[in-house]
Amino acid sequence: MKAVWMVTALVTIATSNAVAVVKSNPCIVPQSSVGISMLNAMDKEMKIDISTVLRDKTKTELVMNEPVSHQLVEQFAIIDEKQNPNMWLSVKDYINVYSESNARNLIVKFTFENTNRQHNVFLASALVNDNECSVRFNGYIIVKRDF
Repeated sequence: MKAVWMVTALVTIATSNAVAVVKSNPCIVPQSSVGISMLNAMDKEMKIDISTVLRDKTKTELVMNEPVSHQLVEQFAIIDEKQNPNMWLSVKDYINVYSESNARNLIVKFTFENTNRQHNVFLASALVNDNECSVRFNGYIIVKRDF
């Protein structure tokens, strides 16, 4: 009986997630600041020659589009205030910037292809809002790296 219940629960969860569509967002296009930030990370942090990336072959997929919580923006605000002590922004100021205008946390899957047909896949996180795609680039996870 437990096995039947477990299968039923898993099917229910899987179908409900399959039905739930992630709300689209214009900030997922490769030319947005989220895509540019990901390319910059490839260049600066991974020392990838981004001139070999075929920009027209870059694929994006919106994985998550969630409203930001106070806890999340507070965490980022504390980090950013400590990393930029000479800036005039306080933790409260950062919180306001990161929370305004329907702020969202996007998780975007980027698939980059290079001239050798190799692929790099990343999950990038970024705060965006109704007015800007460049509120904050939160970082990335490397899913696959071929170049």
